[in-house]
Amino acid sequence: MIIAHYRDDKLIQTDISGRDPICVNGAFLIDVPEMITLTLDDSSNVTTLTGTTIPDALLAAYPAYSTLIWNPLLTALAQTQIDSSAVFPDPVGGNYPSRLQKGSLPNSLAILEKNSAMSRPGVVITQEYTLPTPAQTFVVYYRVGAVSWSADTVPTGLDPIANSGGKKYLNVADQTPADFKVYISADNGSSYQEAERLVPVSFGATTSSIRLAFVNNSDTKLNLLSYGILY
Repeated sequence: MIIAHYRDDKLIQTDISGRDPICVNGAFLIDVPEMITLTLDDSSNVTTLTGTTIPDALLAAYPAYSTLIWNPLLTALAQTQIDSSAVFPDPVGGNYPSRLQKGSLPNSLAILEKNSAMSRPGVVITQEYTLPTPAQTFVVYYRVGAVSWSADTVPTGLDPIANSGGKKYLNVADQTPADFKVYISADNGSSYQEAERLVPVSFGATTSSIRLAFVNNSDTKLNLLSYGILY
């Protein structure tokens, strides 16, 4: 993971492995998949890292696959690949509408927590990706994080503690949180099958149509920081 500044996209910290939660006050995270190692220099920047360096390294880590769909979800344009009108089929009949939160800043796409009153999960569904070459087996990658906040600290009485504003954190250690699942569709969302993180999933025949669905049945809102599909 890499921390960059909101104001100018300047890289602040480039090695924060093992740190969780991560303070992101005035900053955002660039997701670096855990199986790759980057060599950065003074010319490294957000655009090249997310546009070529990281996806190229991820694809190289899986030589059995030749193509990668990669979305680092750092811009409003990247979020246009999310289909807010899409629905997820309810196993007992009907459909769950998309329930998500979007924003203009990096790391702002969120899969809402379950609405217990209406028994509706949080749902984020990608656009339909049309593959130039049909494929049968896919590997899905993603990174989610849960936002937490520290409280303001204010001195009271003779307590010498200094004023300290609240801080925002992203908790990214757990990538298989309870009651959160990812699904993949080969028929433009008519049906889905579960796709575990970084575990190959195959269909009965080749397909040129792929969608992902992120379904959150937990009580915690999860920010979707990136996703990728290898095939």
